Amino acid sequence: MIAHAVLVGDAGLLTAHDIEPPARSPEVGCVPVAVAWDGVARGMLEVGPAVDPTTAAAVRRLAALGARPVLVAAEPGPVARAVGARAGLAPDAVLAGVAAEDAASVVRGLGPHVGVIGDSERYAEALDAADLAVRLPPHTGHASHECRPSLTALHDDLAHAVDALRLARHTSAVARANLTVALMCVTVLLPVTATGLVGPLLSAAATAAGGAVIAANSLRASATDG
Repeated sequence: MIAHAVLVGDAGLLTAHDIEPPARSPEVGCVPVAVAWDGVARGMLEVGPAVDPTTAAAVRRLAALGARPVLVAAEPGPVARAVGARAGLAPDAVLAGVAAEDAASVVRGLGPHVGVIGDSERYAEALDAADLAVRLPPHTGHASHECRPSLTALHDDLAHAVDALRLARHTSAVARANLTVALMCVTVLLPVTATGLVGPLLSAAATAAGGAVIAANSLRASATDG
């Protein structure tokens, strides 16, 4: 067996062992990791956070819903901005260097009507501080004692969270439309029936027609495309 002295670390580690580090500029957002053995630098690795291929599309869909996506990241500026760029975010939409315990105060400072999509364990306080929380796995059962809207996603994929938000918004619109139809039926039919301008049979038929409209409108909630 042949033993080799291997060093893996930043350029400063190699310099401390009198080894000239490789002369290479890493890609923006990546951390350079030098590799050396037997007193000679052999190469340079670039380590950076991976971005799911569906993330950029999910960010665009969030923007299409009228939201302003913002990335709150614990990573330092260059790394966080590189991740944001891969996700389709402008540099001013990336808040870097924010520790998990400080994320809640950042959320409160973003203004009214803030939704947070995040890890339900690591960012529990930030999710509690949001007006709308979408909790991604792992789920710990933690939830705010305040009555704030909350969704629980079954997958840690941003695309699924956007699907949930889109469906929730669509369902809310359908419910409001149904309530409007129901109120119109009550507001119009009750007075005219009570005054005898419309007979009971006609009033019942109109009520049934209103119910059919509400039922047909409710089917729209299941007609959303993915």
